[in-house]
Amino acid sequence: MPHVSRRYLVPALAALLPALCLGPPPAAAAPFGVPLGSGDSVTTAISPAGDSDAYVFEAFAGSRLAVSVAPARGSALLPALSLRDPAGNEVDLSPRLASRRGKLTLKKLALESTGYWTLLVSGDSGATGEYVLKLKVKPPRRVSVKGLPLAAGEAHDFSCGAREDTRISVTVKAKKGRGFAVTSVFGPGGAEIAGGVEAFTVGKGRAKAVLYASRGFGDYGFRVENGGEDAVLSVVMKLRHPRAAGGRRKLVLDPLEPSVDSLDPPGGAAGAWISIRGENFREGARAFFGGEAAPATVFVSAAEVRARVPEGTGTVDVTVVNPDGQFGTLAGAFLYRFLETHSVSGTVSGDASAGVTLTLSGDDARVTTSVAGGGYLFTGVLDGTYTITPSRSGFRFEPPSREVVVSGADVSAVDFTAVSTAPSLDTSPPSGTVRLVFVHHSCGSNWLSASNGGLGDELGKNHYYVRDTNYGWDAPENTDIGSSTDIGHWYTWFADTTVQGNAVARRDNILGALYTTNAATSGLYTPITDPGGENEIIMFKSCFPNSNVRSDNGTTPSQLFGQSSGSSAHTLSNCKAVYRELLKYMKTRTDKMFVVVTAPPLVSGSTDATRAANARALNDWLVHDWLSPAEGDWENRNVYVFDFFNVLTDENNHHRVYDGAIQHDTSHGNDYAAYGQGGDSHPNSTGNRKSTAEFVPLLNVWYHRWQASK
Repeated sequence: MPHVSRRYLVPALAALLPALCLGPPPAAAAPFGVPLGSGDSVTTAISPAGDSDAYVFEAFAGSRLAVSVAPARGSALLPALSLRDPAGNEVDLSPRLASRRGKLTLKKLALESTGYWTLLVSGDSGATGEYVLKLKVKPPRRVSVKGLPLAAGEAHDFSCGAREDTRISVTVKAKKGRGFAVTSVFGPGGAEIAGGVEAFTVGKGRAKAVLYASRGFGDYGFRVENGGEDAVLSVVMKLRHPRAAGGRRKLVLDPLEPSVDSLDPPGGAAGAWISIRGENFREGARAFFGGEAAPATVFVSAAEVRARVPEGTGTVDVTVVNPDGQFGTLAGAFLYRFLETHSVSGTVSGDASAGVTLTLSGDDARVTTSVAGGGYLFTGVLDGTYTITPSRSGFRFEPPSREVVVSGADVSAVDFTAVSTAPSLDTSPPSGTVRLVFVHHSCGSNWLSASNGGLGDELGKNHYYVRDTNYGWDAPENTDIGSSTDIGHWYTWFADTTVQGNAVARRDNILGALYTTNAATSGLYTPITDPGGENEIIMFKSCFPNSNVRSDNGTTPSQLFGQSSGSSAHTLSNCKAVYRELLKYMKTRTDKMFVVVTAPPLVSGSTDATRAANARALNDWLVHDWLSPAEGDWENRNVYVFDFFNVLTDENNHHRVYDGAIQHDTSHGNDYAAYGQGGDSHPNSTGNRKSTAEFVPLLNVWYHRWQASK
């Protein structure tokens, strides 16, 4: 244990709480260590190799720190030094740290925040041996701000650090203007100090306030408000620190030692909450029962902390340790005793049963999940008053929560009813005729055809006036752009803003033509009247070669932009990147509805298992993640995905409206085409008609959601 000269010996608590003196504390945790004050010196040793000593001292923002650490006479130690601020962040010491003959000297390091600082001493390169550490903290005695403009009606806050019995005075003078005053004074934590403050206005251009800092260590603030005309101010704060022992006018940072006086209750079981009462507790204090740390300690005030009892037996001491390492102990204060516990149970029914999270709060805190049939159970619950709250995304519950009183017996039938909050699934056609354009190639033509997939006729029956593009379709400055429909090409269609020869961005040339096209390259379908205007629904699909998705290979996303599926950059992550770029544009065009149709699967033999699985992963991502809060945060807006790929991989795989919900079942078959034509990956009529039956009701649901989101 290090010896601290002139001031005090650190209590021998190492056997009980070794973390106080050995090793650096975790970042941003309470800064446990040996407490030091300005002027202290320590003589101790680093042993074994790799060990370190932690020291904690108080300092105000603006203080100057001086430290020296040197090997003791005859010691082989090469000391190393580091410093952590009150938030646990390591401070760069190199500008102020000097080394000479093994002695490290840190001079005039400006400390930027008020709080408990941690100094760490270790052996460089694993060296061991004795060392001598000296520390000095020079607090600021004067803080000034000159030439501060303060308009009429404005206020400005100033702050400085202080501790008990510090006299702080602030004087505000105006080079210009009048009518300002020091109106408020704040103590540590921002609480306004109502008493002990002398605040007044002197003359026409001078204000002054005096405070004796009787509310403890921390930052104190002043507010200057201008209730008159525009002013330019000069602000001076002076600090008169209390005298140390012997009458020295220097800052002495002796923290007050806490004491533990009583417990309420003085006994109980592990897991119970206990109030510990005493004096001089500080924010960040920790409680220990017989040497075991409490799983949780809550600071209430300087006179009380609440702690959850750890596992243990018998009668034990209770110790409270402040963040600065000072502690107080009440011997034999707590008696472990068995307390009877009970269960709380119930059932969730309605639109959801299994998978509902139930949270128990109050005198204890637990979380459980309902199982099949909706049942849930909490065990080991002590007598007390609790609240149970159910939760699950997409549902509300009746009632929202229930209060439960456990008193000597189990409690059952604490039941809830789940009510779905998901948007209703309206599969009816639009009330009026809607123009839809479908960008596709041969698979799309077959799907639309009345003699194959019948999609065109079914869309017409549901009030969609269908237009489409195919190979050879042109747009201004983009001849035959209809032949370029691979995933990488969609970047050109929706994201390429290169200005072309007609002074229009390439994307706008292509989409402007697409929004107004009246092309019907695959023939006309169920005859309905053209409603006029632009195409409102933009539906687009890549062909089956795009399901040959490579694994990531070191290429970058931009290498796929504008490229075909034959590119070595046609990888899983790069394909995702293309769709992310598309979404940036689609979010700006909520007057249009965009429907992505995933590329059909390839037959076995036209790809390998890994690339087929990558295609599956891409399409699952599009359906479940691309528009989710974790990615684009655009669910149920104006962008939707139909998993054509999945529907065509097995007769039992679906993407459809089923039993009042949207079903995306991918659990059957494999990742190859189930509806190919021998070695040809073009879907046959059976697969296309299955896709039509599943797609059109979904399209109706999405259309109504889009309209509702406008």
